[in-house]
Amino acid sequence: MRTAIIGAGLSGLSCAIYLEKHGLRPVIFERRRLPGDRFVNGEAIFHALNRPYNDCLPYFEKEFGIALKPISVIETMTFYSENKRSDIKGNLGYTNIRGRHPDSFESQLAAQVRSDIIYNSDKTYDDLLKEFDRVVLATDDAEDACRLGNFRADLTVSLRGATVEGSFVPSNPIAWLNNSFAPQGIMYN
Repeated sequence: MRTAIIGAGLSGLSCAIYLEKHGLRPVIFERRRLPGDRFVNGEAIFHALNRPYNDCLPYFEKEFGIALKPISVIETMTFYSENKRSDIKGNLGYTNIRGRHPDSFESQLAAQVRSDIIYNSDKTYDDLLKEFDRVVLATDDAEDACRLGNFRADLTVSLRGATVEGSFVPSNPIAWLNNSFAPQGIMYN
């Protein structure tokens, strides 16, 4: 069965690894020039938020053959509110890198994939259906899935961010709970 995957991000590359494990060798089409070709950012994975598995990275490797290495184990999480500071300590999770960095999760996954990845591709879902038996949509754009009727967008999200430069400790993320600074959410460092 000839299979194409549209998107060389976390979803598309993970799908390719899983399919390869089961004897298929998909062709991956990516519109950008490399996996995770977006801004570089830090991310945190917290064990408490990944139920039912306390530690999701060993689970991904055991169950799906997907090996990911974080940049650090989170040992302390610091919370600031307008009037208080609180620290939680323990093996809380991981920090990792996303985007066009050589140590990003996307780059790590691309190194594990044996399938061909075609970069700078302008192939559409409809184009690929003419060449392949199956086409997996793994993009950050839901337009094709909405058009096909196999996806419904009930909620849209708007994110705002800023680039903060400085020296940071990957094992100690910081969250500000400050209504005057971030009135509608939490800011992680």
